Amino acid sequence: MYSPSSAAVNTVAQLTKSSPTRIVLVLDNRGCGLSSTPLGRYRTSDMARETIAVLDHVGWTGERSFHVVGISLGGMIAQEVAVAVPSRLSSLTLTSSRAGPIPEFPTFKVGKMFLRQLTGRVKGPEHAAALAVDVLFPSKWLDSPDGVVDGKTRRQVLEKNYLKRAQETKSVTAAGKLGQFSAVTSHYVSPWKLSSILSTIPRVHIIVGDEDQLIAPIRSKQLHAMIPGSTLRWVEGGGHTLPIQFESEYHEWLEAVFQEANDIVAKGSALPQSDVKADELYIPPTVEVVDEAPIDVRVG
Repeated sequence: MYSPSSAAVNTVAQLTKSSPTRIVLVLDNRGCGLSSTPLGRYRTSDMARETIAVLDHVGWTGERSFHVVGISLGGMIAQEVAVAVPSRLSSLTLTSSRAGPIPEFPTFKVGKMFLRQLTGRVKGPEHAAALAVDVLFPSKWLDSPDGVVDGKTRRQVLEKNYLKRAQETKSVTAAGKLGQFSAVTSHYVSPWKLSSILSTIPRVHIIVGDEDQLIAPIRSKQLHAMIPGSTLRWVEGGGHTLPIQFESEYHEWLEAVFQEANDIVAKGSALPQSDVKADELYIPPTVEVVDEAPIDVRVG
């Protein structure tokens, strides 16, 4: 599950390339893509119920029948899905996400981008591409040579790709942007619910870049602390959209998670039980890099 971005395209291509028989399900959340844009407040719990309805529709209702990978807002929705139907999941990977309810104060770049978007002050598609790319990736990385396209920086290549994707997909309306923003800012899964996740799902892995400008990296550390037994991958020099910035590496991390989860399911290993007290769950872990991990199908 993803917030609206081309990260899904990259990751789906990688996962199906490595396993041609793998089935990958990617959703357009409400307010973006081909999904409808209802008016009113959006909540991640509502979006999770919609996700589960899609899973029911395609018949993914059995025990340990799929892996869930959620990025950004998708990671917040994925938490709600994991709490609601834990027995269906073989693994849960949360990237560039947060649990709430600590308010996020945007960086100057992010605040400027959202303000321009919401007030209609974006000067055309090229300006929109430049604003988005600038907050999704670290500046130093963006201004380095692309390495694939000669004579171009990564910034130039990504802005061109952003424009291409914008032409191929339906634009997000102002109502959709406001709704998704509302879902992000109001998202909250209690520490007590999160602490039970690893005792109901074989493998939980959290990935974050230390230069994420959209969601503070400390939020992933807190999420890791709130899910005892989860693992945290701390990516130095990583921005918000890790599946694009570290395309091959990200794919390898997921494959490792899938495999580890598959092994746990195949062996019928008992899942760990959490005995962590609720008041201990917000303490960030001292270890910044752990490892990785789990299964077979992934809900984009």
